[in-house]
Amino acid sequence: MTLQTRLAKLEARSPARDPGRLFFLLPDLWPAADRMAFETLGGEAFDDLIARRTGVRPVRETGRIWAIITPMPAEARAWDATTKAVFLENHETRPLAPWQRKETP
Repeated sequence: MTLQTRLAKLEARSPARDPGRLFFLLPDLWPAADRMAFETLGGEAFDDLIARRTGVRPVRETGRIWAIITPMPAEARAWDATTKAVFLENHETRPLAPWQRKETP
């Protein structure tokens, strides 16, 4: 099952009032400073980090999943910057993830 299929199924089951706000995070591939901040920050600073990384602010409601944190194998951290960027672009949610983008005719 692809990530896109998993996301669509989770969003379909979510009681979210604003569908499309569930997204994937891959902090293992972020720069070291962002990874450390992700693991240690809380509150508004954490939300600011997520918004800067993805373009979407987390939604804080009881019982609501707003992100799927996807771990990467340790060797992925050794990838060069270009490989990480391509993988992030294809798998981590941005303001519009690749599977949400509408192709212009």
